[in-house]
Parts: sequence; C-alpha cells; structure tokens
Amino acid sequence: MSAPNVFQRDQQGRAQPGQPLNLVPPPSPFLGVIPAWMWDAPKKLWTMPFTAITNLAGAASTTCSFQVDANYWFVAYYGCNTTRANAAGKAIQASYPLTIALATQSNELFQPATLTNDINNLLGTAAQPSVWALPMILEPTTTLTATIANTGATAVDVALMFMGFLVHKKYFRGDLA
Repeated sequence: MSAPNVFQRDQQGRAQPGQPLNLVPPPSPFLGVIPAWMWDAPKKLWTMPFTAITNLAGAASTTCSFQVDANYWFVAYYGCNTTRANAAGKAIQASYPLTIALATQSNELFQPATLTNDINNLLGTAAQPSVWALPMILEPTTTLTATIANTGATAVDVALMFMGFLVHKKYFRGDLA
C-alpha cells in the first residue's frame, strides 16, 4: 500500500462534523497559531477601528471601545495607533507619552491588572504597526475596551485600529447549522 499524496493526506486529516480532529499541519504557517477549526472556515480581511479620541488633555485618561459583530469571531494579528497634536496642522507624532490597558466586558485583561503598556509597544504606529506573535481571538459580541492615559502635557487626538480577519461563527467547531 502506498502512502497517500499530499492532497489525500490533507483531506483525510481534516476534522469533519462529529469526528475527532487528527493532527495534521495547518495549510499555511500563518494559520498555525489559530485553532484548527478556523483553518477551513471562510475568512474576511478586516480592520476594526476603535472610536476615535479627540482632544485628550495632558494628564487625563479616557476609554474607547469596539464590539465584535454577532455573526463573526475576530482574529486580530496586529494593531496600530495614530497620534496627532491637537493643535493647528495636527501633525502625526511618532511618540507621545500615552499608555494603554485593554479589557473585555467580562473583565478579561491583556496585561497585569495594575499595569499599563506604552501605546507604541502594544500597538505600534500607523507607519510601523505592532505584529503580535499570537493573535487576539475575540468571540462574537465581545466588547473590547481600551483605556488610554496621556501622561504628557500636550493635548492629543488618538485613533486606534486592530487588523486581522473575521471568521463566520456558523463554522465554529464544525457546526454548520
């Protein structure tokens, strides 16, 4: 008996509804860091902007958020921020003393509870986004909230965005209903 070719092995290894998942490499290294049930599900490239923050005064903080569509999982691979001086010209700034903390509505934190991250360390900039080693996977209807603090003296406008893809929830673990 000869060994199956690559295509036969791939089809044999995919989980079917009601059957256990066999250990087969993902169809691309890019997909290797997401759950196997998402590999074959249709995906849609997606950018998820937070509500924009305007005129965040020095030594002040505020929150902004987005909610994942009820029909999709959102898999975010990278994020970016654009910070502008809240003054004439509104020039984009490479660095401002801003910190960020992320949490979901169920209080799932993405950093230690008492700490915040420098915004450029977590999200990068629009010119050089931060690509994460592991994606952030958010379930349908999840609300993600960012708390931004301006630790400097200059008022700023901030725009945040996550980029990744949507996976339709009807493909969750083989449930095609």
